Amino acid sequence: MRWTLHPVSDLPSLMNDWQALAARLDRPLPLDFALVQCLLDAFEPADVRIARLGDPTHVRAMAVLERQAPLAWRTAKLDNAPLGLWLADPALPLGKALDDLLRALPGRPLLVSLTGLDPALTPRPAETGRTRTLDYFATPAITITDRFEPWFAGLSKNLRHNLRRQTKRLAEAGVAVEIRCLTAPAEMADAVACYAALEASGWKAEAGTAVTPGSRQADFYRRLLEHFAAAGEAQAWQIRYDSAVVASDLCLSRDGTTIILKTAYSEVLAGNQTSPNQTLPSQTSPAQLMRRAMFEALFDAPGARRIEFFGPLKPWHQTWTREERQLYHLNHYRWDVLPRLRSLIGRLRRGPAAAP
Repeated sequence: MRWTLHPVSDLPSLMNDWQALAARLDRPLPLDFALVQCLLDAFEPADVRIARLGDPTHVRAMAVLERQAPLAWRTAKLDNAPLGLWLADPALPLGKALDDLLRALPGRPLLVSLTGLDPALTPRPAETGRTRTLDYFATPAITITDRFEPWFAGLSKNLRHNLRRQTKRLAEAGVAVEIRCLTAPAEMADAVACYAALEASGWKAEAGTAVTPGSRQADFYRRLLEHFAAAGEAQAWQIRYDSAVVASDLCLSRDGTTIILKTAYSEVLAGNQTSPNQTLPSQTSPAQLMRRAMFEALFDAPGARRIEFFGPLKPWHQTWTREERQLYHLNHYRWDVLPRLRSLIGRLRRGPAAAP
């Protein structure tokens, strides 16, 4: 078996191979072919190759790769991808496969990096002279083993009290609270527009990372959710105060597993900004109120298994779950002297204080 390299324009012809490989891993949503295609169509990254390992009738691994430096390649850096774009047969000898990939890539590179790997899909290998791994970030998850009410009763009293208190304050203020779960393809454009309006009004807009109305990111999420909604695998959750959307989660769902792709909320109502509408109670958490109803529906749905976040662990996650796992990067070098040399150069750059 050998690696072959293909331009992005060949992606449609590789669909069956990608899907066959994904099927051996129980069709993981964060590496679904449609998600990969939407990413590449929306963001059009330069100097990208689709790498395929196998013979014409049997595929063993696939990846979307880009040149990181003259002598280094990596899985393509696409910020909207939940995981690095690498799929491999669980029985694949990883070290040999990466050796062969280094020989197949143009320019005789010294390094190939697999970024954002999930140990649930690509078990973290032992380090060797030429293979090194490093922590990326811890990502939270919720494994569903019970109905919602007994599970919720086991969470902190503070969380349950705060949610009850906020619900009471909203009712006393006469605010009509509505929670919606949109699932139809025709609803996704408006759902993404509402989501983008929330992000555009908050700190992400100031940082330049928001999904803003009319942006490439907004178009990507619209097309992605429309595609998955056609198969019954997309959900856009919203909570509305007096018909205004004040928090939203964009999700994909398959075989009892739901991935929360994006989350946004009104920073005015969270107390982070001054509200122009003084009739609404300040310092409520619409996202947490929405999530209580959302989790109840997900927990009690037939075949419910997991809720995944695929983002860095944050304090609000820990009000709902203590479950987490460490995503990681993997670097594979052409020669075993290279990682030692790289470490030495790093220590020299940091100065004498970093010397052992």
